[in-house]
Amino acid sequence: MTAACGLFMVSGALDFADGAIARRFPSQASVLGSFLDPFADKVLIAGTTVALTASGYLSPWVTGVILSRDAGLIGAGFIYRALTRAPGSAFFSTTTSDSFQVTPSRLSKANMAAQVGLVALALGSGAGLVDAVTAPGVGSVAVDAVSVLVAGTTLASWYGYARTPAFARFVRLLRERMAGK
Repeated sequence: MTAACGLFMVSGALDFADGAIARRFPSQASVLGSFLDPFADKVLIAGTTVALTASGYLSPWVTGVILSRDAGLIGAGFIYRALTRAPGSAFFSTTTSDSFQVTPSRLSKANMAAQVGLVALALGSGAGLVDAVTAPGVGSVAVDAVSVLVAGTTLASWYGYARTPAFARFVRLLRERMAGK
């Protein structure tokens, strides 16, 4: 479990460095990167939360909330692309003229930070590191408390996306398509 903590910290540091480079050097940002970075974040969080849940270090309900939101966002992104791509264009086009760029909201970024914090805390608790620097049992109580916080930020982020003009357009396009327009 200690090795998993270290690997997760390295992964988080590399993700932060990638984002810092993209912000500092805008010419290094790309449409493909706007998709891959959040997708990589989702894979990292999904994989670790599922593993932590299977190992008994994280409650299944919080993993369910996290995975449901991410599956909903990914699914909506695919449907949106199917509804808005130009006829004859590639589904996974990465040119700026033929696709939309994924831009996470501030709340979504805060949610990602909270999820990373929860995973790090659960890994540290599982490795005995939290209890070693506090008191026996503190780690599991802290994981439960932070799980409630993460569920709140995850649901709030999901709701925040549902209130955007892009989501309203998505719903309108979906209704039109289903009505045969």
